[in-house]
Amino acid sequence: MILLPVWIVIWTMFLALTALVRAVGLITVLYLTLRRLWGPGVNVCGAPITVFTPAWAELWNDYDQGVMPSKGMTPFEVYVNSALRNGAAGLRFIGFGFPINPAKIRGRGVSNLYAAGSHGWSLAWQGVYAGFWLKAASGWEFRIGWCLIPQDASPATVNPKTDPRAACCGFTFQLARH
Repeated sequence: MILLPVWIVIWTMFLALTALVRAVGLITVLYLTLRRLWGPGVNVCGAPITVFTPAWAELWNDYDQGVMPSKGMTPFEVYVNSALRNGAAGLRFIGFGFPINPAKIRGRGVSNLYAAGSHGWSLAWQGVYAGFWLKAASGWEFRIGWCLIPQDASPATVNPKTDPRAACCGFTFQLARH
């Protein structure tokens, strides 16, 4: 736990960076969606997705689900997904994400909060990259940091063919109800 102050500083700096990218993205993604500047691409697991095609739009591409996770989305739905929901998703693919190494993952709390019906808290880290997750039985959850869970210490959990976090684990900050 000696790294906790370091993680808090890193989280604060990354929140500032993502806020800037999201703010610029509100206008940039509006332009991209109004001009329908998207086309076929491939996600980090090799599956086909839809991405913004201009090279300068990499910050707003989501190489996990794509900018159009469901076929036939309207430009407004693409805008909401890309500017509001995943406004800084591209940061993880241009040097601010990292590959998960199960041998280096450490953690405390509930091993897998992704499991249906699970609740509690977890803190997992790989070096200076750390993620905290608090999930209530009511469905509310709070997350800050990189998308790590203690169960990621198991090589069987992090499958590069099905889990985009394996190649490029990203940062999150959210308060949501699921």
